[in-house]
Amino acid sequence: MNMLGDIVMPIATLAGLAGLAPALWARFLPEGVPWLMLNAILSILGCAIVAMAWRYGLSWPGWGASLRWLGLSALIWGPVVLLSLAQQPRRWKDATW
Repeated sequence: MNMLGDIVMPIATLAGLAGLAPALWARFLPEGVPWLMLNAILSILGCAIVAMAWRYGLSWPGWGASLRWLGLSALIWGPVVLLSLAQQPRRWKDATW
């Protein structure tokens, strides 16, 4: 088992994406709470898609194994997405929280 390729790289990639995705979406979305919620949905979907693609590539093991993997990977990238989203209102210039 290659620990760097099998464990460390996916975790680092997902954590990095989870931290950057909300900031990248915030550049294209207006300020405000409804747009922050859309940012959350888009960021979570993006992380979920990348997690699934990284794990399975072109092979599909079925919905049960896929949802299990998605749930386990969300333990890594989920809190990072939430922390990154929580920082977005600090950068708002027009909208108020």
